[in-house]
Amino acid sequence: MNTQGLKGIWGLEQLDNTGASSWKLVLVFTVSGVLIGAALSVLIGPVHADSLMASFYTPVVSTVTLLGVCGVIGFSTALNVVIARAIEADLSVLSLVDDVRECIPLLRPAPKVLLSIILPMLLVAVLTGPTLAGGRLGLPLGEAFVVYFGAGPLTKLLVLLLLPLMSLVWGIGMAIGVGQIRCLIRLARTIRIEFLQMDRYCALANPAIRVILIAVSIVSLFPIMMLYVDDAVFSTQVAKMVLMMLVSAVPLIVMWSCPVLILRNRIRDRKAQELHNIMLALQGQDVTLTLARPQNPDTPLSTADLLTHQMFIESRWEWPVAAHVQKLILFGLLPPTTWVLSAGIENFMF
Repeated sequence: MNTQGLKGIWGLEQLDNTGASSWKLVLVFTVSGVLIGAALSVLIGPVHADSLMASFYTPVVSTVTLLGVCGVIGFSTALNVVIARAIEADLSVLSLVDDVRECIPLLRPAPKVLLSIILPMLLVAVLTGPTLAGGRLGLPLGEAFVVYFGAGPLTKLLVLLLLPLMSLVWGIGMAIGVGQIRCLIRLARTIRIEFLQMDRYCALANPAIRVILIAVSIVSLFPIMMLYVDDAVFSTQVAKMVLMMLVSAVPLIVMWSCPVLILRNRIRDRKAQELHNIMLALQGQDVTLTLARPQNPDTPLSTADLLTHQMFIESRWEWPVAAHVQKLILFGLLPPTTWVLSAGIENFMF
């Protein structure tokens, strides 16, 4: 493998060069993360019994937390490689013309972009645990830090290692995404519009569709997390986190949708121009059309040919997402389904 989007990212570049298939990477890293979390739960154990956090971090919650965080770290690491590989596979569907070749180097994330994303996320990772604990216990942030760090090795491990590591992996994934957005916007502005090969433009919409489906899947898991612990305050905090994630996800979805919107506008304008040229040709004027003509190009087009070409152009859909409509509909049903499932489990338990 020689994935451009992973160039300069130590660890992921070496992982990509192993040539392991994407599904194997996801499976191995996710399972390994869960196993590491299980080992840590045995070695570290729950928080101190006399701590204010003991009522929250029960043995079950502590174990599930370590399993979940370590599993997410492993899964996210492999997912970064998979996403970087996937977009280059999408671009390979397009003809290897100069405009595509020029855009591929833009997939490589710049060091400044990496740092500007990773550093704030590391700060958020350190503050998240104590902030949530302070909100639950009604303590200011300074006292919440003291209580949180004094709860035992578990909370220290989360704040100082696991959560920052997870944020680091997520930050790298976001930097990879920024490079992909730059590449796709450049490509959407320069790629040639051909009405006879509209299906290939779905390749430009694939990354945006993947991000939307992943975001929908992650948000859909939060209702289940409300059953993570029998704590009304925790459930309220999770609900607020879901709302914050939805609000923060809107700009990301808009950014990923920009290449699709740009390409859609270009297709719409090209379609309008072609229909205008057909009208001029029907009036007897000499214009250039994109009609494929296997016969002698010197033969003048008949009125029937022009009308057929007009119907063909009118049938072309401007949005390059035709191949993904069914996926969007199915995944759109996922969030309400998980809310219903969560309510059913809660009624069964209580």
